[in-house]
Amino acid sequence: LWLLSQVKGASVLNCFAYTCAFGVVAQTGGARRIVNIDASRKVLDWGLQNAQLNQLEPGIQEYLTGDVFSWLKRFAKREESFDWVILDPPSYATTKESRFSAGHDYPKLIAMAARVVRPGGQILACCNLSTLSRQKFHTLIKQGLREAGRTSIDSLDLYPSEIDFPVPPGEEAPLKVVAVTLG
Repeated sequence: LWLLSQVKGASVLNCFAYTCAFGVVAQTGGARRIVNIDASRKVLDWGLQNAQLNQLEPGIQEYLTGDVFSWLKRFAKREESFDWVILDPPSYATTKESRFSAGHDYPKLIAMAARVVRPGGQILACCNLSTLSRQKFHTLIKQGLREAGRTSIDSLDLYPSEIDFPVPPGEEAPLKVVAVTLG
């Protein structure tokens, strides 16, 4: 619901899109352009079906198959930028072109994403690695921004619904979601 209220008129890059739920939310919220990227064409086709099931106007969303890191490099090389970059990677992933481990590689992902975010734009960073604390996740985000030569002017922690992500008393929720506004 929070994202729905944030994206009116925005361009949105949805990385690791899977079934494109963030793309559906972005279009429902009035985003003018949504680019969904995933390594699997099959799940992107599922994302297209999700847009159709939600009776969304065709042509607003794009569906790009391939390695997110390769696409981020391409966008940066073409000097293409977005108002929003959504990062919701799996904790561990391997493609023909790259390997990703959230606990180790998140700074690189943030740095690459930051290079395609417009000034004043935002990164929505998600991570569900249970062994990574919220504090460490913030540290990885800051490290990535430094690597990209970008600064954050605001940061907001969003907490998962306890209905969808129940957490035992005294424990930290494994899902971490942070919205970072870049200068």
